Amino acid sequence: MGPRMSEILSMLRDGKSSLEIARDLEISYATVNVHIWRLYKVCGAKDVDDLRALSNEEIDRRIAVNEIARKLKAWKGSADLPRLMPHVLEALK
Repeated sequence: MGPRMSEILSMLRDGKSSLEIARDLEISYATVNVHIWRLYKVCGAKDVDDLRALSNEEIDRRIAVNEIARKLKAWKGSADLPRLMPHVLEALK
């Protein structure tokens, strides 16, 4: 997760709204919402309350699994796939 997404997640956990986050970070409301929707997708959350409930470790684990899944999809049928399997298994623990 990038620094901006981490910053937005932290502000969400502090109870700030999208408008407050946009104002504090001096970015558009739409940009904040894009980051929030990306957090939903990457973390498997349905709403802000789900995001707030996840620990940082769980979010990091989910991001790692999501990244591995994305790479596996891109490398489907590749000879490099067996080399990736230990990383996949480690991330899924």
